[in-house]
Amino acid sequence: MKVLVTGAGGYIGNPIAHRLAEEQHHVIALVRSPASNVHLNHPNIQIMTGDITLPSSVQAAMKGCQQVYHVAGYARLWSPNPSVFYNVNVDGTRNLLLAALKENVEKFVYTSSTAVFGPSLMQPTIENDPRSFAFDNDYDLSKHLAEQEVFKYIKQGLSAVIVNPSRVYGPGLDSPSNAISRMLKNALQGRFIFLPGKASTIGNYAYIDDVVNGHINAMHLGKSGERYILGGENKSYQEIKDSITNIIGPSPVVQVPMAFFKLFLLGMISYKKITGQDAICSASGIMRYTKNSAFDCSKAKAEINYRITPFDVGIEKTIQEIIKELPCHPEFSHL
Repeated sequence: MKVLVTGAGGYIGNPIAHRLAEEQHHVIALVRSPASNVHLNHPNIQIMTGDITLPSSVQAAMKGCQQVYHVAGYARLWSPNPSVFYNVNVDGTRNLLLAALKENVEKFVYTSSTAVFGPSLMQPTIENDPRSFAFDNDYDLSKHLAEQEVFKYIKQGLSAVIVNPSRVYGPGLDSPSNAISRMLKNALQGRFIFLPGKASTIGNYAYIDDVVNGHINAMHLGKSGERYILGGENKSYQEIKDSITNIIGPSPVVQVPMAFFKLFLLGMISYKKITGQDAICSASGIMRYTKNSAFDCSKAKAEINYRITPFDVGIEKTIQEIIKELPCHPEFSHL
């Protein structure tokens, strides 16, 4: 089967493309940069360099495809040019949806984010819960608007499913979406890692293999018009710190008051504005990490056979893979 994967050069899209290629599908990998080629070396992967914001690129890549995994997106929490969020995440998604409808694609899986739901309240958030807080950054809002585009095209006859990964971790390509691996690498090298806010703050952490499986299962089992949260266990910062410590020993994890984080981010963003560079986060964006973001994956478990890797198991696998990439560290030889 001919399958289009956008964002195939990224943290989540890359293993999806390889998984499909291993299953003998003819994968069209639409990537922006030729540098992604080194990570897509497989006889069943055909690389097409293009841009989802250009309808011509999308139409060429979509030709003859039966299935689409739209994983590409602008995954930052701040940019000196906010329009990039809407050009990529909204207009780019619309381009793909229109091309998929014209090409009579059998099924379309859109990769959104749990960020569209906002912070959780008393109970873990589920797919149908309304957002309780106003949107305070362009990333979250653009992903929400992209979801609305998906629903519009479903009404026009396109069979499409939305998946909402939470905070994804695990071995894989180094990218802004793989922040936990960078944090673990710093810990293994004796550098300080900083966690914002209170140690009791809860987040939801999804192992990369589970998220890839969730995408594949959503394609085969997901019901058109439905959303599926692809998450993992809900863990507090303290529990994360304890898990890391249990595996590698005492680690230099520091809980930093939010006021200090804000000052740092404001200084960083001011510098980025002067230099015209992108920052990975914003003061409003970092606030999400000081609020509870707990999620319930029961719907995905029931409808698309989603399975969760225990956090302690996933984090140990991740650490083991990172150690292989580091210079010799005898103190970790027991792992």
